[in-house]
Amino acid sequence: MPLAEVVAWTEAVNRMYYGQSSDSECWEPAAHATASLMSAWGIIDAPSQVLEMIRQAIETGYATALEHVRDGEYDDQIEMWWPA
Repeated sequence: MPLAEVVAWTEAVNRMYYGQSSDSECWEPAAHATASLMSAWGIIDAPSQVLEMIRQAIETGYATALEHVRDGEYDDQIEMWWPA
């Protein structure tokens, strides 16, 4: 895989990660969930830049999902996840 591709992916993930709101209500649990998930993987044989890119992508996804849930975007689907 060419280095230019890795650099482009890293820049794209950085834009997502740093472009999100810094709402600590969502980012703190997202960081914790990401750390738990990544530690469950064990040692990954990848360059540190790639691991950081993966961490940022996962954390951004978690934080965004938590923001959507907090904002009520899935309220009409809650029974699908937690039947009465």
